[in-house]
Amino acid sequence: MSYDHFKPPEHFSPTAKFTYRAVLTVLFVAIMIAFIYFVAPLIDRYAGAPFADWFTNLIFGPKGA
Repeated sequence: MSYDHFKPPEHFSPTAKFTYRAVLTVLFVAIMIAFIYFVAPLIDRYAGAPFADWFTNLIFGPKGA
């Protein structure tokens, strides 16, 4: 069973329903951009960096070969 989190309350007018969905969509996009800009580099630095050499060697072979 799923729930539509972007569904506006039934008592809203059609204009208010559109505005409600638009504001939530813009807010969601802004939060995702902020996450990618601020949090993703930290994840890459502390969790991704140890695996970078291993993954690169797995795909392209050892360095200098």
